[in-house]
Amino acid sequence: MPSEVDITLTTASLDEIKRYFNSSEVRNSSNEPIALAKVKLLLSAISSAPSEVNNSLVNDALNLILSFAGNLSAESIKSVVGDVEFYLKDEGNKDRTISITTTILPTLISFLPPTSSPLSAIMSSFHQSYATTIASVLREILGTNSSLNIDDAAWVKMVGGMNRDNIPTLLYQLLLLSSSLPPTSTPPVLRILDAASKTISLLSPADPSDKFIFATTLSHFLSALRNNRELAKTVLKYAKGELSSNPSPLTFARMSLFSVMLMVGLSSSSLSLKDSAISELKNLFVSCVSYGLKSKDSKWIHRTISAMSLSSARATVSSSHMMDMIDSLISISSDSAAFETVASTLIDLGFLLIDEVKRDNKTPSLVHAESAVQGRALLTRIFGMGGRKEVGMRKTIVKKLSMHSTGRAPNAIEHAKLLNSLVQETDTRSYLVDFAPDLAEWLLHLATGGLPPKAATDSLLPALFMLLEKNNAALDTTFVFTKKSLFCADIARRSAGASFLVMIYTATVLYSPDPAAEEELLGYISRCLGQSLEMRLAIYGTVTTIINCDPMDLRAASALSNILSAQLERLVEEKEGEEEAKERRERGITLSQGEGGGGGLSQVAQDANIKEGCPVKLDLIVQEGNLKGAGDRAGGTLALAKDMITE
Repeated sequence: MPSEVDITLTTASLDEIKRYFNSSEVRNSSNEPIALAKVKLLLSAISSAPSEVNNSLVNDALNLILSFAGNLSAESIKSVVGDVEFYLKDEGNKDRTISITTTILPTLISFLPPTSSPLSAIMSSFHQSYATTIASVLREILGTNSSLNIDDAAWVKMVGGMNRDNIPTLLYQLLLLSSSLPPTSTPPVLRILDAASKTISLLSPADPSDKFIFATTLSHFLSALRNNRELAKTVLKYAKGELSSNPSPLTFARMSLFSVMLMVGLSSSSLSLKDSAISELKNLFVSCVSYGLKSKDSKWIHRTISAMSLSSARATVSSSHMMDMIDSLISISSDSAAFETVASTLIDLGFLLIDEVKRDNKTPSLVHAESAVQGRALLTRIFGMGGRKEVGMRKTIVKKLSMHSTGRAPNAIEHAKLLNSLVQETDTRSYLVDFAPDLAEWLLHLATGGLPPKAATDSLLPALFMLLEKNNAALDTTFVFTKKSLFCADIARRSAGASFLVMIYTATVLYSPDPAAEEELLGYISRCLGQSLEMRLAIYGTVTTIINCDPMDLRAASALSNILSAQLERLVEEKEGEEEAKERRERGITLSQGEGGGGGLSQVAQDANIKEGCPVKLDLIVQEGNLKGAGDRAGGTLALAKDMITE
């Protein structure tokens, strides 16, 4: 226990002690008891120094103790350590006690033999408010004394000191401390993370002060895992439930915001662990989707949840609950250094969820389909975040979307649907405008076979049409690459190209009027209309798509009517008027006389051969093979009627 004799810490008293320490009588080892008394008095003065005492004076006093500690015997040093232990038992002057402990305790312990270290007494008796300080000191001592043993009681005491105010720093110190120790049968990480999970569960991300604690905890956690690969491996084992018989935190029963934070932290630790961490997070998300779908109308599951004493909110947990936790994670990290790591992990998660719908599975399950929907919703959420630092995240999303949708990528159609989600929201569409030229380049893959026609017409076409209003500079690129697809051998790709011609023509009329370009585009469209039925149907379908995705005005209506009129002119022959018939007869008489005086048919005979009939050009409507033989008039009529109705 410290001496009851006290001194007041002032510059004068400190100078007096300095002179005493430097005197010849103190240098004589026989006067060690006197020197020890002075050290203990100085230590007592530091511990009781009021807050107005300058910190530099306190540091000078502590450094003075350290400079003289080397001259003390082991028993004297233990006595000084005993004083430090006494101060740690009570909160008292907490700031001064923390300064004393962190500054002199590691050095004093280093002067003692490992076998006679008095740390065990300190670790069993310190006040829990000093848990962070003790963990920091133990980490420093471990650097010089690797044989240091920290018993279970000390771990329980340090972990028990975790609360909302100290969780960021204490979690960081405890994780690094545990990673510095040799493996044990019950890893301290298990205790540490369980305690952190309970503490985090008491916080509310909506509360500003709690939000700051969340963000700081996440940043410290990421830093600890990046700095220690072995620690990251141990945390991954904890997440998978391999450290105890308790359920994994990545299960429905134990899922929480802390579970998501664990996986995000692991994804930033190393490339080898990133895939495992994101995969585990994806599995957790899919399990939530699955449970949500199964429990939607199941009274049995709700009764089971009630019997398990879970909260009523947990009984309705689903993908929306998981999205709420992810939204909270985005919110708490948006203003911290951890945002880039969080966003990068969630972007990878979003694309993994979309990949739940496999390309070779023509009828995906409801769970996989809903997982893909949630993946697109997550990516849309991140893409729509405003701010300068989010620009890089948007570029990453567009780049990854291009990789997953073009170049013969699997699941291209499912990934391309993200474009539909992005253009539906005003905010995300405004951000996507800048990427219109990049999206236009996808059409090059349509011509070369790297982009599925369905992805092009269902997702890329409506997205580009809406983006070209604000960025019509991409019109030329779109037109150039579209023309390449018109020469493909595959009819589906040519039909997709014809659909894009309609879109480009309408966009030109609406956003960048150019009579010459419009005439050229109409010529291309007319030639496409004269080809196969598939191409004509594709053009008609695009007209419908454009009508649905854009409020029609007179210019758009006029543009689309020009396209349909051009096809109508090809299919319907105008009836000859009286004046035209008279002129034709006169030309016929003139030609007949000029060829030798009556050598040709008389005009009466020619008129007799002209029969009034249907003005529709059947040869341009009826497809080859539709009409059967003359003996099967019913079959031919049905085939013709079907084709005409289709047109």
